[in-house]
Amino acid sequence: MSEENELPNGWAWTTLGDILPIQYGKGLVETIRDRGGQVPVYGSSGVVGVHNQALTSKATLIIGRKGSIGSVHYSPVPCWPIDTTYFVEESANTDLKFFLYLLSFLKLSQLDKSTAIPGLSRSDYNPVAIKLASNATVPLSSKPLSRENSPRPGVLLNIPRPNLLPNC
Repeated sequence: MSEENELPNGWAWTTLGDILPIQYGKGLVETIRDRGGQVPVYGSSGVVGVHNQALTSKATLIIGRKGSIGSVHYSPVPCWPIDTTYFVEESANTDLKFFLYLLSFLKLSQLDKSTAIPGLSRSDYNPVAIKLASNATVPLSSKPLSRENSPRPGVLLNIPRPNLLPNC
């Protein structure tokens, strides 16, 4: 194995398709949305309206599929991701806020291969290789570091980015 591909103990290679499988959003034209509803409706550029019914049942990560491809949005409540998006619902093994930051860092918009309307395909998303630390070895947290939640109160951690996500 080359030095470039060697990983620290507790790290492993995986792909986005394996660690964070995505589902297609579902169409919901503006004319049939209930504007008095409380459920956010997400398009690839973020919230585009409200409705009275949710497509998801939990907190959701929304990824732009057409138009604003690769844009990443987090909904802390059930929502309706429309057909210009992909989405992932929260699960016991998925820290959506961590993946919000990771996907934003990866700049998925660079996977666009279309000629007319920008688009992100699952066949381009799924094989993206990433390196992740095991939660048992290196705890991952989506909490922003501050002086209050630092392991050493009053001291911010100074960890170089390559040690957090080497060669991503």
